[in-house]
Amino acid sequence: MTSKASAVTPRTEAVTRSWTALTTALLGASFIAAVCAELVREIGLGIMDWRTHSLIIVVACVIAFLGVFLAAPLMHVIVGHRRHHAKGYRSFQPFVGGSRFIVLQIIGWTFYALAITAFVSLFWTIASKMHLSTGSVTSAVTGGVLAQLFLWLSLRYYDGDAKEPFLRAIYHDASAFMLTATFYSMPLLVVIAIVVPAIVLPWITYFSMMIPFAYLYSFTYHKSPHRTGTRSWTRVREKQSMWGLMEHYFSLRLIPQGKLDPDQVYMFGYHPHGIYPFTTVWATRGRAWAQHYPKVTIDVLAATVIFYLPVIRDIAMWSGCRDASRESMSSAFKQRRSVMLVPGGEREMRENRPESDEVVLVTRHKGFIRQAIIHGVSLVPVFGFGESHLLDNFRAKSTQEWFAKRTLYGAPHMPYGRFYSPIPNPAPVTVVVGDPIPVTQMDDPPADEIDRLHRVYFDALRHLFDQHKASVAGFENSRIVYPDFHEVTSDAR
Repeated sequence: MTSKASAVTPRTEAVTRSWTALTTALLGASFIAAVCAELVREIGLGIMDWRTHSLIIVVACVIAFLGVFLAAPLMHVIVGHRRHHAKGYRSFQPFVGGSRFIVLQIIGWTFYALAITAFVSLFWTIASKMHLSTGSVTSAVTGGVLAQLFLWLSLRYYDGDAKEPFLRAIYHDASAFMLTATFYSMPLLVVIAIVVPAIVLPWITYFSMMIPFAYLYSFTYHKSPHRTGTRSWTRVREKQSMWGLMEHYFSLRLIPQGKLDPDQVYMFGYHPHGIYPFTTVWATRGRAWAQHYPKVTIDVLAATVIFYLPVIRDIAMWSGCRDASRESMSSAFKQRRSVMLVPGGEREMRENRPESDEVVLVTRHKGFIRQAIIHGVSLVPVFGFGESHLLDNFRAKSTQEWFAKRTLYGAPHMPYGRFYSPIPNPAPVTVVVGDPIPVTQMDDPPADEIDRLHRVYFDALRHLFDQHKASVAGFENSRIVYPDFHEVTSDAR
């Protein structure tokens, strides 16, 4: 799977790699020359005369200087133009290109200036016939290497469409990072908050704290708000400035192919099931969704386990989430609210790998099809390109399958993303909303009708994927795999 960071043609990628290899070779020659200069400085006088000794040091320093002097400009000018010419990249564009690009450029050129200054000092020392200090040449080259590294990284984050002022862009990026990191780390933080006191505190102290809390907290379960949606908080679920930060972090692109009637109720199916499919929440609450579907309000159906965890449960309900159950669906439809669920479930989460070109979708679940028929609501397939790249999970397939069969949860569950932390990778996400699939209402739908609509739904999903994959960087050669179609039973209950 190719990188999602930027869309480049194979030819451009090949030329870019060639120039990158050239600049790396220049720095390699600089480093070798620096090491030679250091060795000659240390041991040269014992085996050669003073003039030869000085000449070798001067030549080595000149070679080291030329490599450092040329590598960074070549990287910035030629590689930058080759990679981002279509985005309006220019050699001189102060405070343009996105906050990450700008910060990395500042760091890179600072190291470059320090390296050049160090070489000027070296040549002045040689011209003055003074002794070079130990490690002075290699230190100067190291500055050039660091400059090259940061400039190379900056090109990976160049954003030609970024129009925000520099300081505002940094604030925007930092806010998006903090909110996303907190949101996705919440499950781990809650588990730590429960487990660590149990380990550290005496049992009497721990239970004397937890029992009153559990008793008082149990009142929040009164009348099952996780199914009725009564604890949905409008100020949270409709706060587009907050959800917009997560759209920014993941560079969300929403493709509204389906034409939705705001007076109708729909059942959206989101695919694939990510490690934490939180995209179903922030992508349907932000500015992009409000722009294209301003009057289509969605309640997200989440895994039951979420509603057993304090804090996470509350945040989920405030955000407009409900338990993934028949009762929740019925309640939402009676309130004329659409729902979104992730039919693939926990198994689909385990099957997909970020580096694979195969998108494995689990199709054995038919309960949502049956509920759509019972309530007479249209089905809408939704695909999230990039969902599987946000987080990966610790791999212990046999153990996870053993737990999944017995507990419906594939432990051990240790998701990781950026820096091997729970913070998701800032991979671009493209969400495509398909056309509604009409459903004929039946109080007790027969199995053959469920099977027929089930096939129609997943055929429409495959068509949606194939229709848009070429427009999403890195997915041009991807394909959907339905491993369960041959083994799906007619039991939809």
